Amino acid sequence: LINPHPLLQNFIEKFHLFEVNENKQFVQNLIPSNMQNIGFVLSGSMESYYDNGSKRSYMFDDQLLISRSYVLGQLSNPITATYNGNVKVLAVVFKPAGMYQLFGIPMCDFTNRGVDFELIAGPEGKYFVEKIFETTSLEKQFAIIEKYLLQRLDGKDCDTAKRIDYASNLILRQNGNVRVKHLLNEVNMGERNFERNFVEKVGVSPKTFIGIARINKALQMIEAMPKFTWTDITYQLNYTDQAHFIHDFEKFSGKSPTEYF
Repeated sequence: LINPHPLLQNFIEKFHLFEVNENKQFVQNLIPSNMQNIGFVLSGSMESYYDNGSKRSYMFDDQLLISRSYVLGQLSNPITATYNGNVKVLAVVFKPAGMYQLFGIPMCDFTNRGVDFELIAGPEGKYFVEKIFETTSLEKQFAIIEKYLLQRLDGKDCDTAKRIDYASNLILRQNGNVRVKHLLNEVNMGERNFERNFVEKVGVSPKTFIGIARINKALQMIEAMPKFTWTDITYQLNYTDQAHFIHDFEKFSGKSPTEYF
């Protein structure tokens, strides 16, 4: 875990090295979190999919294996990730509207979807990826990534994007315990305009983003205090009742709280 350059901290949450050291195949069920990332698969291989009704949908345009470099947008569905061999992934974890602000690409095109980074970044991006894989030094790899992202800063000063960024980060600070009406007042935007821009710049609606934040806070509470009851969580996260909490939990995890834990 490495903190980004100060000039990048408004856009990037962290640089993260993810490793799975397993001689056999390792499967992980993942609940959506409030982030997007660009990743570089340094070793091993990964697969990811989600169940879309009776159909299994692969994250990477019906490709089973994840590309060596990828963009992964905001998730609203639970996914299953499979890791083969000793997997090492270097990831740039963005703040909710950070990727849009640096790359200017509509994040709604990447919701529940992964794309080969080299396909969207052009020749400059392909050269950048080649430089990362030319070295095995993590320090040099981080430096290459940081230099590339710093070059994306020129002219990134969009007022609407800043408002959406403020609103999305406020949702995270409040652990999803905030109403859309309050957000509208905070950023001085009309509801339809706010919703349209939020979907474009974050990838999901404000309501969905709030739901994901609340469920992630619920998971943190249960892990920190296993004695918490569902009633405790319902009360602390201001759900109308326990049925609403269970509905949201099943929506984002694919399981009831009892099944999940």
